Amino acid sequence: MIFHPKIYFARNATAARLVLGSANLTIGGLNSNIEASVTMTLDLCVKNDADFVANIQAKIAGKRADHPEPVFNVADAAAVALLLEAGRVFDESIVAAPTPGGSSGNRDLDTIPKIKLKRRR
Repeated sequence: MIFHPKIYFARNATAARLVLGSANLTIGGLNSNIEASVTMTLDLCVKNDADFVANIQAKIAGKRADHPEPVFNVADAAAVALLLEAGRVFDESIVAAPTPGGSSGNRDLDTIPKIKLKRRR
């Protein structure tokens, strides 16, 4: 078995929010499964916080460089529209939230490849 934590990260000019833990980005993962996560709110005016955020951003950039298809920024409405079409996210104003348990959306429309794990022999 492997430990596969997820990082949810958002920032603006003055603050950043980080969630690091085992929860998948699903209704079950975020609301009803037993998961472990740490959340942090960071003040970018504080040097230690700003340095920590810069380090996290560098790590994320490294993952994007190593795995450009499955690791990406959701930078605009067009990117969200593609995620909606693939069934990776749902617009709960149109479709009721899925019930907990199970995998995300329609895998036939999901063209983002899974990251191949490095394995030791």
